[in-house]
Amino acid sequence: MGAGNFGGEIVIENNTDRIQSVEIADMDNDNDMDLVYSYKDLNGNSLTFWGENDGNANFTQHTVGNQMGYFIELADTDNDGDKDIISVDTFNETKLFINAK
Repeated sequence: MGAGNFGGEIVIENNTDRIQSVEIADMDNDNDMDLVYSYKDLNGNSLTFWGENDGNANFTQHTVGNQMGYFIELADTDNDGDKDIISVDTFNETKLFINAK
């Protein structure tokens, strides 16, 4: 268990107008925690991404969809052992993104 002492901050994303939702899970089953997040960028584009963690807190951004999820939930909806993304977007549509292996 950690001691509650934190090192310096790591900037993961800084091209945003606002971040709406963030979830943490091992999206690629490599035993490190990845990020799923959605935001509106500085050009007004709404986007949802998953940030692939290389194990050293370096994240590679992968586009999931061209909408900003106001609410994101992660679950294995197809019972294949990996997390899928459920998102309620800016148009109040609920969308499911299946994580393909």
